[in-house]
Amino acid sequence: MNGKECKRRKKGHLKYSPHFLGSWRLPVLFLSLLFLTVVATSGQAQDWRRTDQATVAWDPVTTLVTGDPIPTTDTVKYEVWRVREALKDDPNAPIYIEETDQAQYTITFTEEGKWFVGIVSVRYVNGVDRVRGETISWSWDVAVAPSPFGIVYYVGPAGVMNVR
Repeated sequence: MNGKECKRRKKGHLKYSPHFLGSWRLPVLFLSLLFLTVVATSGQAQDWRRTDQATVAWDPVTTLVTGDPIPTTDTVKYEVWRVREALKDDPNAPIYIEETDQAQYTITFTEEGKWFVGIVSVRYVNGVDRVRGETISWSWDVAVAPSPFGIVYYVGPAGVMNVR
């Protein structure tokens, strides 16, 4: 091998040796970024608030699903619901709490667990005919809750006695 051949090989070798796309590093980098994305988005799901009582508020409903304003002869009320975190995907799991005509409601939790709160609008046409909204707006849903949250309620242990 003469000097010219050696330089060509070295140039070629140096040019293509650290070829990133053909190495094992690209799949590892891709999987790492995917893992970080999944972890980051799953963490956005909820802010867990530890309490036995929570006041939940929402914007009053002023339009129909068509975008038209609600007629002045009609009223809007809201059903308040709760569901356990573990059962949130079960359509039969939500528990009805109460209906209110206010755009906020204070819930007192008496059952331990992790809970989500849901609100559904109800239109009373001329104060008589009841038309319920199609979906419950849940506190975990980023489409309706800009800062998704859940409520955690557990009864604390009794206090320590006979401290010596």
